Amino acid sequence: EMRLFRIVAEETWWLREAAPSPKAPEGAAALPPRLRELCVLLLMGETIRAAAAAMGVSEHTARGYAKSLYGRAGVGSRAELVHRHASGELSPLLGNTGAMPGESGA
Repeated sequence: EMRLFRIVAEETWWLREAAPSPKAPEGAAALPPRLRELCVLLLMGETIRAAAAAMGVSEHTARGYAKSLYGRAGVGSRAELVHRHASGELSPLLGNTGAMPGESGA
């Protein structure tokens, strides 16, 4: 599943060159810790169910977090969330660097 996610992400490079989506509002506050944790898990390719298990919450709660996350990020899907992250538009929401675990912030 992770391999497929990475292949799709690599093969859709052209999405990053498409017309930019609306960005998060200027001065957008960083995500609360639980939403940031879910965001990182989703960007790593985890399903909502797997993210819920990793976070120690119910799947229903994780779905509620995802709905809130998508609203704050101004996206309607996980694919759009990944696109926004790839284009650097989530940096204000993810904190200083917007980097994923294991990535450098530079």
